[in-house]
Amino acid sequence: MKNGSITVADVTATVDGWIVAHLDEGGKPGKVIGHTAVKAGDNKNVAIKLEEAVPAGGKLWPMLHIDAGTIGTYEFPGADAPVVVNGNVVMKQISITGRRADIVAEHRRRERAARPAAQRAGAAAGGRVPDAADTPTRVSILR
Repeated sequence: MKNGSITVADVTATVDGWIVAHLDEGGKPGKVIGHTAVKAGDNKNVAIKLEEAVPAGGKLWPMLHIDAGTIGTYEFPGADAPVVVNGNVVMKQISITGRRADIVAEHRRRERAARPAAQRAGAAAGGRVPDAADTPTRVSILR
């Protein structure tokens, strides 16, 4: 994820439509949090601006929808239904990745928030309170 968007490397559509980002809800597509128009044919590096943040490691379902209602207006639920091929919706579950620095910063922010109040107060008063953020942290990034 970069600048609140995800990029789908390649979308091939037989008609004009939409590539839609659905949140993962229990291993299935759920709430729509972003969409971008695609043209019939091959579409490369399609960016979908997300309406809400998804943390690194979170899962999304990019799904292909048709543009069947008012052309150029995303209407789902409604006329712009998911594309189905051979009984299967055209979609794929993905895991969100981020830059290592962003992931480490978020990890350290969570560690600081979890510290006891006395440690946070000492650090806020200018005292240096050693904690887990002072040690190197190893972060695995999904690719």
